[in-house]
Amino acid sequence: MKVNNKRLLYLETIICLLISVGITYALYQNKAKRWEEQSSATFRQALELELQKRDTVMVFHKEAMGYSTLSLDDSLPKPIRIIDELGEREYIIPKEKYDHSLVKETLKRSILSILLEDYPLVPDTLNEIWDSLLITANIPVKTCIRISVTDFQERASVAHSKDIFESFSSDSLLSYYLGERCEVEVTGFVFYGWYEVVSGWGYFAICLPWIVLAFLFFFYKKIIFILERRFVKHETLTIKTMVPVIAVKAEDSHVYQLEEGVFFDTKEKVLKSASLTKKLAPQVAYLLKLFLESEGYRLSTSKIDENLWADGSGTQERIYTVIRRLRKSLDGITHLMVDYENDIYQLKSSISDEIVKNSTIPT
Repeated sequence: MKVNNKRLLYLETIICLLISVGITYALYQNKAKRWEEQSSATFRQALELELQKRDTVMVFHKEAMGYSTLSLDDSLPKPIRIIDELGEREYIIPKEKYDHSLVKETLKRSILSILLEDYPLVPDTLNEIWDSLLITANIPVKTCIRISVTDFQERASVAHSKDIFESFSSDSLLSYYLGERCEVEVTGFVFYGWYEVVSGWGYFAICLPWIVLAFLFFFYKKIIFILERRFVKHETLTIKTMVPVIAVKAEDSHVYQLEEGVFFDTKEKVLKSASLTKKLAPQVAYLLKLFLESEGYRLSTSKIDENLWADGSGTQERIYTVIRRLRKSLDGITHLMVDYENDIYQLKSSISDEIVKNSTIPT
């Protein structure tokens, strides 16, 4: 593979990698956001369903569309007076806890405190309810629940569901607070990998740039050939210089004078001018010799195929490749060019509209 081709391949690979990463990130963000919204809604629903088991009719009521809390107070609660063995003192509920309290009305929070003291929440049970709701909603995420209860001395006892993950400790989904002092904190966690978020058409979108890259890599020559035949316009010109001019001896005619000061040695496979010498590849040299020996310096694609690939292995792509290499070899050393029209290639001059008769280089 040529250096330029390798560089192009590296560049295309980097571009495909960046596109695939961008598509993956966009898909992940889109679905992850939707899953987190649905997980939050089902987490609250699971908590309400679990509290319904504790005869909290005065706290919750059932509507036609499902479970929901009664109307909530907007103002912050007044400080709570606590009397225990340590005496009487006031307890102020932090604003962040009150804002996330599942029930805000004072009486209902008090009822929840009594009920949860007698019938505390069990993390595993609550997590099972949450999982079942997520499965019904077809959300393939893993969940975990942490329940923390703070006593009057501000000491917290924490319990987790069995499916706890270390990463959840720093990436909780949301928390709800229950009780008169918002002393019960229920926190839900979700976990999922990018491979779970990206599925179906998402994988196809990620792979599409690589499919395009592979197609262009293996078929770019054929694509260029088709585009050139369809869109590149070739002007018809004739040869001005001495083409061909047989040199040396009749029995050893292997040097052609293409124009003044430019010679082609078929034996050495060399194009030579006063200031430049080009060594031709064997197949390219043979093709140039075929042009010079053909009538009107014209060759059909079938004639080229027949002479260069006698075993029948020639293809349109191979023909185009050897023509392109011949054009590149002629460029810069002679005014001759290879024109194409109606399935016929012809050796022409780019500076003249006359054909000059042949002559021979003296021995």
